[in-house]
Amino acid sequence: MGFTAVSLLARTSRTRRSIGGNIVMSIVETIKSMKFSPWKPISEKEINKAENELKVTFAMEYREYLFAFGQADVNGVELTGIIDSKRLNVVSATINERELNPDNIPENFYLIANTGMDGIIIWQDSKGFIYKSKPLQKPVKIFNSLNDYLKGLNL
Repeated sequence: MGFTAVSLLARTSRTRRSIGGNIVMSIVETIKSMKFSPWKPISEKEINKAENELKVTFAMEYREYLFAFGQADVNGVELTGIIDSKRLNVVSATINERELNPDNIPENFYLIANTGMDGIIIWQDSKGFIYKSKPLQKPVKIFNSLNDYLKGLNL
C-alpha cells in the first residue's frame, strides 16, 4: 500500500524498463499488445479497500493492471480485478477459493484467474510470483510475474 495514484500513473507511463540490462515491457504495455477487453480504470482508494478486505498487499504490477484496466479479459483469459461480477472480483473470488482450499493457500496469495479446467486456479503473491493450484493441493510456482504469465499465454 502507500502508493499514490500519481506514482502509479507515472510508473505505468514508463512502458519499458531495464532489468538486468534487458528491456522489459510493463504489464500495461504487455496487455495492450494482446487481444484484450478492459473494464474501467480503478482508483487507488478502491485498490486499497480490496487489499484491506483480503489483508494482502497486491504486487506492484497487479496494482498497475488494476489502476489501468480494473479488470480485463486477455487473450481469452478472464483475469480477476475490481468489478461488480462476483466471479471476477478479486476479493470475492479469492475468499471463495481460500474457503475451498483452506489448508493450502497462503494468506498473501490472491486469485488472478480461474481457468475453468480441472479446478486449476492461478494465484499471485505479494512479491508478484505466479502460482497454479489444483483442488486440495498446495500451489506450485509457475512464473516470476503476471507479465511472464500473460506472455506465456501467447506461446
